Amino acid sequence: MRGSGAQALAAALVLAGCPPRPVSGGHGPRPPTLAPPALIANQRPPGAAPLAGALTTGEGHPGRWTRAGAWWRGSARGVAARIEVTRPRVFGDEHALVEVEAQLGPAGARHAVEIGIRTSPVEYRDGDPHLFVFAWVAGRRTCYDRCGWESAGAGTRPGDDLAGRFGTEVTLGLVLHEGAWWAWMDSEWLGAFPLDVWSGAFSEADGLQWFGEVFAADGKPRSEMGNGLLAAFPHAAMIRGLCHVPWDRWACLEEDRPELRADAPERYGVAFWEDGTLTYGGPNGLPAAFTPRPPPSSASGETPPATGR
Repeated sequence: MRGSGAQALAAALVLAGCPPRPVSGGHGPRPPTLAPPALIANQRPPGAAPLAGALTTGEGHPGRWTRAGAWWRGSARGVAARIEVTRPRVFGDEHALVEVEAQLGPAGARHAVEIGIRTSPVEYRDGDPHLFVFAWVAGRRTCYDRCGWESAGAGTRPGDDLAGRFGTEVTLGLVLHEGAWWAWMDSEWLGAFPLDVWSGAFSEADGLQWFGEVFAADGKPRSEMGNGLLAAFPHAAMIRGLCHVPWDRWACLEEDRPELRADAPERYGVAFWEDGTLTYGGPNGLPAAFTPRPPPSSASGETPPATGR
């Protein structure tokens, strides 16, 4: 089977929830010969105040998927950021995550690819943050860490526990290269989603996102987002170096003023600071007996690395 028929079959298998496709000889796809696109940072003065607060979207209250983060519109071939590894307190069958995403098309029929850090005690059977990848096909969800994904080798893989990186930053990114959406962490190519996952249709991105999320099946989230601190707190969870990969350069260009969005900003907020740092998140929604932890201090050993902010 060749051409569009093979691509359609591949997309159908992904939507059916198939595991990663076996690769002959036990080897994953060949990574790009180039290193991942490097961040080209903007020159910014040190800042100590947010440039902008959150814009309310939807009805301004939590839902099944409640998000807080930033959005960029335009044609691009990739997206990346430096993301602080946090360990949010997650309750029941909920999950909390932070990610970067490239997408194409309207919400109801969008194609998308994601890489990020996810805490899901039910799925991973612990409260640790784990690396994840995910794809959307024509507005339909697939599955975490498996559907359509091809690992590049025996190194870091989706699902790996990142507890050892708690409190530090990892660089996560996605770039379209030679017929696949390639994912990387720091300087390591992880693997790819081939374009036949989308029947060849996802050959550019028209929107990019960087955001935190809490999922609750009943639409009443009880979990923390980020590190449990509101976005305006000095030590709230951070995303830095928000950038896009253009078509004419193998580099990731930092964004000056991404559009901020928060589904429920009074609960889970977002702020963008003068030094280019995005902070996001908020506490759990449990009764008073379950209070969020206090802001970290140097004595607690949970202070994130200094950012100049």
